[in-house]
Amino acid sequence: CCSVVLAAQLSVVALSLTRWKLAPGDTMRLPGSNIQLEGLSAEPKVLLAPALLSASEGEGLIALAKLSGMQEAETGTEVQGYQLSTVRRSRTSWLHNMSHPLIRRLNARAAKLFGVDASQVEGSGGIQVAQYDRGGFYRPHFDSSPPLQLLEAATKGHGHGHFPSRARVATLLYVLRGTESGMAGGSLNFPLHGAASNLTHRNFLEAQGLTPEGWARECNHGLVVPVKRGDGVLWYNHVYRAGKVGALDEGSFHGGCLVRRGEKWIANHWLEMSPPYEVRSLDDEIAAAMALLQSMKESLLDDGEVEDAVEVSRVVRLSLIHI
Repeated sequence: CCSVVLAAQLSVVALSLTRWKLAPGDTMRLPGSNIQLEGLSAEPKVLLAPALLSASEGEGLIALAKLSGMQEAETGTEVQGYQLSTVRRSRTSWLHNMSHPLIRRLNARAAKLFGVDASQVEGSGGIQVAQYDRGGFYRPHFDSSPPLQLLEAATKGHGHGHFPSRARVATLLYVLRGTESGMAGGSLNFPLHGAASNLTHRNFLEAQGLTPEGWARECNHGLVVPVKRGDGVLWYNHVYRAGKVGALDEGSFHGGCLVRRGEKWIANHWLEMSPPYEVRSLDDEIAAAMALLQSMKESLLDDGEVEDAVEVSRVVRLSLIHI
């Protein structure tokens, strides 16, 4: 039953991707709501929802974040460990109180944009609030991970609400305070938008002769989205085929530009999905999947964990069923 329900959820997400087909500059009203959408980019798929949040809702999130406690940003995984970020200068807080009226309201609003039931959003790790002071930035990155990495983390039992082992298939970013408060800089940037095909997330900075700090100062590559209080920006982090979560969308590589004056407050709402994921039928991906399976099985068998080794085989086999 569970796989049928999951497949239905993924199909709904894929349907929303088809439904919100807006060329750059085109607008539409979200059916059954007063939410306006504007197309910013087709590849990657990026949509702007102007005035998605009221000023009081934005200030409410900031107040909740301060009550929860703002912490210096961390990056990492349970495999590699967590440490203070060297690629991000900000403070963050996580809001998990799903019973709070404001959180419930935003979960329902995000669900309309994502095209899923609100319960799916409620189970996606809460809302992350981030504050960037003058000099703050976040170098280009992905919000999610390649399916094979997610499968490895899930099989090993890694991941939690802040750093999930599930795919963050879509991101909804809210601007809580931005240019209207006197802030300068701080834009959202998708640097690979419209880039030459030989540029990827792996070689972008080097090809441009930039350090992360240099990129943050320039921040004039690809699609640049100014941050204005109340606006929402929606984008998709994975490609889809037949309603299944596939590879990372290279174009979703994004970052937060340097805040040159004032401060920026944003919040992130993610839509997470569990396996199965589609692993594309490319020779290198198949080889990597099989190598991962074999390595994990051998490691577990060496430790005498026969039952876990069998479970690894089952999970990875199910994930490769779509090859």
